Amino acid sequence: MLSAIYTPTVTGTIVSLMGYVFLFLCTIRQNRRNRPIVLGVITVAVFEFFLFYAYLSEKHAPFLVVASILSLIVLMGFYVLTLVALDVMKWTSEKRKNPKLTRMNS
Repeated sequence: MLSAIYTPTVTGTIVSLMGYVFLFLCTIRQNRRNRPIVLGVITVAVFEFFLFYAYLSEKHAPFLVVASILSLIVLMGFYVLTLVALDVMKWTSEKRKNPKLTRMNS
């Protein structure tokens, strides 16, 4: 259980984290078609959740909260890797279909 000393600090951290989530969601919604921006925002969100996890684990937060944040970090990391893999597969299939995209030897 959180001690009374850390409760305002943890509450402020959670409120600021929710503000970042709202900002990230607005950015993704506005740039839905631009995959590099979406990947960048999700990567920054993973980093932000990692900082939040490090802060909570230092303050001896309840195990359920820390475990759920850690699982969210891992799932978001896999999501970023999946999107990157899909982009690479799309890029290589376009390169195979159009040989002009490959570098020509002179």
